[in-house]
Amino acid sequence: MALLAFAPTLSAQEAGSSAAAPAIGEQDIIVTARKRDERLQDVPAAIAAVSSQEIARYSTNTITQISSRVPQLQVGSVSGPGGGSINLRGIGSPGTSPSVDQAVSINIDGIQVSQGNAINMGIYDLDRVEVLKGPQALFYGKNSLGGIISFVSADPGKEFEWRARAGYEFAQDRQQYEAMISTPVTEGLGLRVVGAYSKQDGWFHNVSNNVPGGTGISTSTAPKSEDYFVRGTLKFEGADGKFDAKLKASYAQLDRDNGPGGSTQLFDCPLGAPQLQVFAGNTGGVNDCKLDRNVVDPNISATTVAASPYYLGNGRPFLKQKQFLSSLQMTLRPTDTLTLTSVTGYYDFKEDFSWNVSAGELESLVTGSHVKDKQFTQELRAATSFESPFNVVVGSYYQFSEKKFEAPLVTTGFLTGFTGPLVLVDDRFRQKTEAYSFFGQGILTLSEQLEITAGGRYSVEDKWLHLTRYPSAFTGFAPTPVQIALDPNKVHFTDFSPEATIRFRPTRSITFYGAYREGFTSGGFNTAPASPGGDITYRQARARGFEAGVKGSLLDRQLSFDASVYTYKYDDLQLNAFDPVSISVKVRNAASARSKGAELALTFAPKALPGLTLRSNIAYNHARYLNYSDASCYAGQSIAQGCNRNLVPRFDPVTGAPVGSSYSSQDLSGTQLERAPDWTMSHGIMYDMPISSSMKFSLGGDGNYTGSFNPEPAHNPRALQRGVWRFNAFASLAASDDSWELSLIGRNLANKLRAATAFEYPLTGASFPGYATPGLGADLAGAPTEPRTVMLQLTLRNPLFK
Repeated sequence: MALLAFAPTLSAQEAGSSAAAPAIGEQDIIVTARKRDERLQDVPAAIAAVSSQEIARYSTNTITQISSRVPQLQVGSVSGPGGGSINLRGIGSPGTSPSVDQAVSINIDGIQVSQGNAINMGIYDLDRVEVLKGPQALFYGKNSLGGIISFVSADPGKEFEWRARAGYEFAQDRQQYEAMISTPVTEGLGLRVVGAYSKQDGWFHNVSNNVPGGTGISTSTAPKSEDYFVRGTLKFEGADGKFDAKLKASYAQLDRDNGPGGSTQLFDCPLGAPQLQVFAGNTGGVNDCKLDRNVVDPNISATTVAASPYYLGNGRPFLKQKQFLSSLQMTLRPTDTLTLTSVTGYYDFKEDFSWNVSAGELESLVTGSHVKDKQFTQELRAATSFESPFNVVVGSYYQFSEKKFEAPLVTTGFLTGFTGPLVLVDDRFRQKTEAYSFFGQGILTLSEQLEITAGGRYSVEDKWLHLTRYPSAFTGFAPTPVQIALDPNKVHFTDFSPEATIRFRPTRSITFYGAYREGFTSGGFNTAPASPGGDITYRQARARGFEAGVKGSLLDRQLSFDASVYTYKYDDLQLNAFDPVSISVKVRNAASARSKGAELALTFAPKALPGLTLRSNIAYNHARYLNYSDASCYAGQSIAQGCNRNLVPRFDPVTGAPVGSSYSSQDLSGTQLERAPDWTMSHGIMYDMPISSSMKFSLGGDGNYTGSFNPEPAHNPRALQRGVWRFNAFASLAASDDSWELSLIGRNLANKLRAATAFEYPLTGASFPGYATPGLGADLAGAPTEPRTVMLQLTLRNPLFK
């Protein structure tokens, strides 16, 4: 409020307050949020940009680590083919379904990847990361309900350049290596190649005992993994400036000796130990049911492997992912006032995993999967730059994708009463998606200070699902697979999302803006066991609302600021709901929700103390369900505890005998959205100083606060995560010409763990919910946040040999 009131007055003291086409200075961060190069402080939108220098200081190479730099960005991995979930301002999508498009999409070098699998793709040699908050329908191909995380990799430069980096992290026993070379090839043609390799033993202690009949535990630590990454970039610039092209191709591979269980942990057990272990009389287990660094990730027994060798391999839990992403961007300027751009993208993802889901040392349930996902996209844009007050940007977008998903569920005789393992479910899905859209924006420049833009995107999307069922214990044995007829097996979605923005720049250093935005995320199919003729669809989600803010710099550019307020309403928000009958997680729609709040970011670099930078970010977000009257109950939840809707008959899951009726739903209207803390903030300090004519020293640290939130879809009160501060720090010694740099980097130094995602463990909880008396609750599990890590890193650059 103070900035809004006094910014014009303070900035008026600055000399040269012209608002026309400002020159770009060394301190300016350039972003492409509106598909053109602009200074961050000139863009009329809420954007958090992380520069390449910030990324390097903390050795940031995962999206999860990026989230610690951006308040209100929550990233959580999950066990299974969904890959994970991203929440921004409290808005996200289920991370456990491979068919769901993320409400917060990932954009890599202009290519939209709306699946959560990209969370595990390493990020190296970046120019910057742009986090665009709120609906982003206009300029991004797959409309994103909650926002965009845009990764922009570095391009070849005009001169030869190289960099080599090696690091060692003590807690994970992680070795990390990275090398980059960039060189001109011919006049106008440049090449840049980066490669990275890392190997770790993992920060968790695998405390499993041997599974009866098995081959022992996989490793003593988890997750034990190797990562490979390579990206090549070719950039061509015509001598006359009329044509340029940029081709990028990336390949990432993750090989983990432990399955998804290597990153999942039981953190709350009503009986103090895993229920399946207790009921089996196994009192010698070592699973402590605490959020710590001890996990149980046993091998799969030989007899269970024999029931489904196609998925379970040799019985050692594993996770293997391969991702390939390529983009070709071509820009043609036939005249001085017209720019034509083509962006072509191809994404290929493959995943295989097997996992002993059994929470204790007694094997009870195992699973595995094969996932293949291919995506082709094409975008065409035309932009004018007339001297007249009115200009336009128009374009079209096309996407075709195909995903194949197979995931059986195998149980042992302990659960079924049979003498050996049985395949409970073996359904195989194939989904095709075809989407196209048209977008346009008009830009009216009324004066050097005032600009009004308006536009929208019209989208059409079709999805088809094909389901084949293989022989299993629950569906009846048969010698050949059977195609399951679904009604419907095709869904069709359309949407028009308008956007209007007004920007007022009284000086070169101050920008005021207000905007109205809409967006949508398409619906789809649940990839969970279905009955023939069943409807397994969920609806598309929509968003609409307003945003306003002021950003810029004051005090001769010593103080930069970005303040914004917003309110968005969401209809048919897509959420997770656990189905105890099919032992699967399904997607359902909440009728409506609202996210409203305010954000303030400040950076102060006083000229009186050269090298000192102070940074502060504070965000308040009130994200609540307006109407969610049919939310799933958590296991054992009684009528008095809120499970008092949708009375249904119940049957014993083993014998099939009737066991009366109970309620199955609760009303969560007015409650906080999952993974949506009210308060988040980050405060940091950095100081660079020369210590001699040939060396310099840097020191810095920050504290990040995340308020309390519940990551469990049914809002089980035992899953509530309390607010926590996390502290990071770094110190580096470097040559004055940056030819070498030695850094010590620490993250989460207080070792504060929280469950970023949570779910009720399958086959636990003694009764259905919705009875008068509370039943035994389910064991709760989730993916913990990264514990304390300390890394020593050495970087060498090309001035070293000059």
